[in-house]
Amino acid sequence: MLLNRQKEMPFGDDQGIAKKTEHRLVELLILNSEFSLYTLIALVLGFYWLLTRFHGFIWPTVWVVGFVGLLISRAVHMRRFYQRDESKRRYKRTINIYWVAVSLTALYWSSLLIFFVQPGTQSYFTFYTLVTVGIACVAISSQAPIPKIYLSFQICLMVPLSAFYLSLGGMENLILGSTIFLLLGFVVVLSSRIRRGTVQSITLELANQKLADTLKYENIKAEKLNKSLLQEIGKREQTEQDLIAAIEEARAASKAKSDFLAVISHEIRTPMNGVMGMLDLVSDTALDKLQRDYLGTASRSAETLLRLLNDLLDFSKCDQGALPLEQSAFLIREAADEVISLMADRAKKKGLKFNFNWDESVPDWVTGDPVRFRQILGNLVGNAVKFTFQGEVSLSLVSYKREGETFRFFFKLEDTGVGIETGAIEGLFEPFTQADSSTTRKFGGTGLGLAISRRLIRMMGGEIDVHSSIGEGSTFSFDLVLGEPDAVEIEKSLSSQLQATTEKVYSGRVLVVEDDVVNQRVIRLLLEGLGLDVVVAENGEIGVGKAKSAFWDLLFMDCHMPVMDGLTATEKIREHEEANGLSYTNIIALTASAKKSDKDNCLIVGMDDFIAKPVRKLDLITVLDTWLPEAVIVRP
Repeated sequence: MLLNRQKEMPFGDDQGIAKKTEHRLVELLILNSEFSLYTLIALVLGFYWLLTRFHGFIWPTVWVVGFVGLLISRAVHMRRFYQRDESKRRYKRTINIYWVAVSLTALYWSSLLIFFVQPGTQSYFTFYTLVTVGIACVAISSQAPIPKIYLSFQICLMVPLSAFYLSLGGMENLILGSTIFLLLGFVVVLSSRIRRGTVQSITLELANQKLADTLKYENIKAEKLNKSLLQEIGKREQTEQDLIAAIEEARAASKAKSDFLAVISHEIRTPMNGVMGMLDLVSDTALDKLQRDYLGTASRSAETLLRLLNDLLDFSKCDQGALPLEQSAFLIREAADEVISLMADRAKKKGLKFNFNWDESVPDWVTGDPVRFRQILGNLVGNAVKFTFQGEVSLSLVSYKREGETFRFFFKLEDTGVGIETGAIEGLFEPFTQADSSTTRKFGGTGLGLAISRRLIRMMGGEIDVHSSIGEGSTFSFDLVLGEPDAVEIEKSLSSQLQATTEKVYSGRVLVVEDDVVNQRVIRLLLEGLGLDVVVAENGEIGVGKAKSAFWDLLFMDCHMPVMDGLTATEKIREHEEANGLSYTNIIALTASAKKSDKDNCLIVGMDDFIAKPVRKLDLITVLDTWLPEAVIVRP
């Protein structure tokens, strides 16, 4: 080991830098020694000329041949060292050989002292002394990298000269000998400092090179990382573009679905309006028992068809987040009883026992959407009755708790029906899904009831869960959040119920603009049955003409008609009223559309309210109570 790594290396014990530093010291020694070697050969030849002047040619020749041979062998060794590849250089062996050769060189040079023993050679000896000191000084820079080499060289070179002076005796020679010995110490100290500086310089250079290589490597890694990052950004941008495109496609598909449902709603509700309107009218006539039974069957079939249509529309609205929840006060037990009475009758017809358990501590009045509340109970209990063939169905209000200004109600529905496979439970609440592919054929239904119920429950702040086993029945647990009404809300609800149970007749002139002949007849008969004077126009253009030619207490306007649609007709009527300073006529839209945007458009063009088809008598009464309040006459 050429380095004391703990003391001489400025950056600690870095094995890689230490090894390279040692190699660089050897290379620096060989490189610096080459010029000194050729200079020494010149000096040897010069002294050979001087020696031949007073010692003849034999001994000087022997001396010079041996010395030059030694120097040439050193030169050959150094040349062979440089010619080898760095990986094949033997640095330790080279140092040992070089150390022996340098020591022999110094001793060989010191052997010149033999030739200066004879008298008369004093002047030549002085010259030799000066040259020797000069060689020692020059050797400092070339041999300083390796301590044992410059120590051995200086000792073999200077100690014999100092000893020779001391052996001559006399004060002058004593001083010269001591001075040379002191010079030896100075040279050793100076060589040590030069070595330290050289080691630090090489170490710093290698450390800087290593740092530069590390920075270069890290820079390459950073460039690769940056390139990968740019590629990843490109992929993400492409993914975002694909996602945006997919979202746009989904929106387009959703819009197409909504438009399709709106068209289907209009096309189905229009004839349904005629069917159900006529059934309502027939029910008000004198019928025998058999006829009333037939009429009941037809009405139930119409109601079932309308319920299926409403399921489709409700699911579409839930899917778009466009299904609003009404907030009104209602009697929760009464709303539940309305559903239970119907379901209990169905269960009885199937030979099932129906249990209804109610916590009597539950508050009577709550705030929420009574229609959706009944729809949830109807869907869930109806399913339980449908899939149970023996045993019982039980609905229980297990408990409730107050949460601030609201109540959370916990329900449990149990049946002893066919049960559900574990693998099918996960998809049970997905739309158009039933327990197996044969269920629809066996039991009917769209597979939307549970999907709509779960979405309605979640809209009401609750959740639904199911546990079931094949052949053992099912248990549905769900909770709902309903508000606590104040006295004003309860009074308003009671007033609405009182009005709905009071038989009324109305007075006034009503214009109905409707293109469908059946719907014209149904609406006209319903309105006339309520005491109103009715005139019918078969399209928007005729309706505008009639609206301009006479005064009307109320106007019903279908939205979709040939020649001129209801929206355009309404705009023209409003323009005529404003231009001529005429009194404002309330216009009620007759729409079969399921889209909220279509209903909003009705209000934007100047309509005041709307009725969804199929038009029912109660719906007409609600609108008439709002827009003809002064024309109401209660029948005694």
